[in-house]
Amino acid sequence: MMNKKRFFTLLLSCLASSSVWADGITTRASVANFGLQANADSFASRQAISQNGRYVVFQSLANDIDLNDRNNVFDIFVHDQWAKQTQRISVSSLGEGNADSTQAVISDNGRMVAFTSFASNLSEGDVNGVSDVFLYDRFTAILTNLTQAGDGASSNPMLSADGQRVVFESTATNLAEGDTNAASDIFLYDVATAQISRISTDSAGIEADNASYKPSISNDGSRIAFQSLASNLVLNDTNDKADIVFVDLNTGERRIVSVTNDGTPANNHSYAPMISGSGLHVVFDTDASNLYLNDTNGFSDVVFYDLTTNQLTRMSFGDGGEPNFNAVLPSISDTGLFINYESAANNLIKGDDNTVVDVFRVNRSNGERKMLSVASSGEAANFSTFQLGNSMASEQCFTAFSSPATNLVDEDTNRSFDVFLHTEVLEAATFQTADEEGTTVALLNIPTVALATGQVYSVQLRWNGDVNDLSFELTNGQELAVGSPNNACSFVAQDASLVYVPVVNALAPTGEVVARYEVTLQINFTEEQVFKFALTNATLHPIPPTPTPEEPEAVTE
Repeated sequence: MMNKKRFFTLLLSCLASSSVWADGITTRASVANFGLQANADSFASRQAISQNGRYVVFQSLANDIDLNDRNNVFDIFVHDQWAKQTQRISVSSLGEGNADSTQAVISDNGRMVAFTSFASNLSEGDVNGVSDVFLYDRFTAILTNLTQAGDGASSNPMLSADGQRVVFESTATNLAEGDTNAASDIFLYDVATAQISRISTDSAGIEADNASYKPSISNDGSRIAFQSLASNLVLNDTNDKADIVFVDLNTGERRIVSVTNDGTPANNHSYAPMISGSGLHVVFDTDASNLYLNDTNGFSDVVFYDLTTNQLTRMSFGDGGEPNFNAVLPSISDTGLFINYESAANNLIKGDDNTVVDVFRVNRSNGERKMLSVASSGEAANFSTFQLGNSMASEQCFTAFSSPATNLVDEDTNRSFDVFLHTEVLEAATFQTADEEGTTVALLNIPTVALATGQVYSVQLRWNGDVNDLSFELTNGQELAVGSPNNACSFVAQDASLVYVPVVNALAPTGEVVARYEVTLQINFTEEQVFKFALTNATLHPIPPTPTPEEPEAVTE
């Protein structure tokens, strides 16, 4: 019998690459169960992905994601990339929300979700008539209104890695004692104590003399950055502009980071800060033209501030020099090594000719820039990717963004904004096998990478066509079948000897399978197949099960 040649593509993510067009896998996250597309707009915020890339949270106006959705407002959904299930969480025992819920964020471990809602029926006795910040626990299925007692609007929540600290902004005057500034302030809610404290004060506790917005919080919840028009939070703030303020809750330190390397104040406003998970770096966008040399483009730029060295660096710079359009809404990896941002500039990387807003990534270690708003084939988006910002998890491995583009995934026909998840894949190798008897057996060895103790490593597998038998073999020889539904395994590197401990997770039987371990893969099939693999690194956290109650219990704080 004539040999039939089979070709496989092995793609390893989170390794070095020189490509300016991001290789990877782009999937749509704003979908109903098993991938059915939404029938209206969906958007993601800037903390929309769990650390392992499994869960993506988003807001949507669609009424076909949940069959009981009849409220015609924006609701909050959590999509499980592995189980292919989507759950609406902006509901309570009182019914579905009667007004918009937006600005959803998720903790690194995927357990806690915070969001803003104008609904008055998600908690009993909500009569303040303004937006509130809610916290949903996916383990307990309890939905808590954190700001129900507030006499002003609360919004823009962000979460610590474990979701036990929630930072947000509010115009309420009664969430903290002595709040008489009649301005938006930054507050911190501690889940363990159910206490709210005001953050936007000076080191002596004196309240801000102007408004503060858009907070961001470090993984351990001890460091916060926010945007502020106040002039009295830090000494010698004389520029009368919105600055980026850093607060260390452990030491009480306050510092303005939107300054030049010699401490000169910015000559224009700065916005939308994001602090790294480590709490050692801050990124933001700015209209200032004096923060670094040779800023002559007249557009907003994205800048990086190192809290250890007190040095500031412009990140929005490309092959063609300064960007020829605004660069805004940055996000940053836990280590501060990778920065994402959005821009309509067409001179940041070569070949950017789609004339729309794209998502870009900068690697600070080597200056490499990539466009992330692309299809799995590498084709650039045919419509702008913007609105509420982009989100990054597990260093550069996962990026979520919103776009009305119709060419990022197959069969995108809803004519709406969707939320997409791009999984970074940076190195590729091709394997060829021969078919002797009509069934091909391909043995693919994923190369060993440097594994860190206590880290989880993920392998994502996609295929076209039907696979009639599929099995994974761990490098220590333990085999786990994945040919039937709801099987997969995980490992965590326990020590330098790389002892692998499998953990079973529920997955869908077809489509994209995500298995989290280093593997030797054996595939038996009869039809032509195309395979893509992405090896990703994520911090180990307990993975919460999808709660069974359809109506979360409403709790009032």
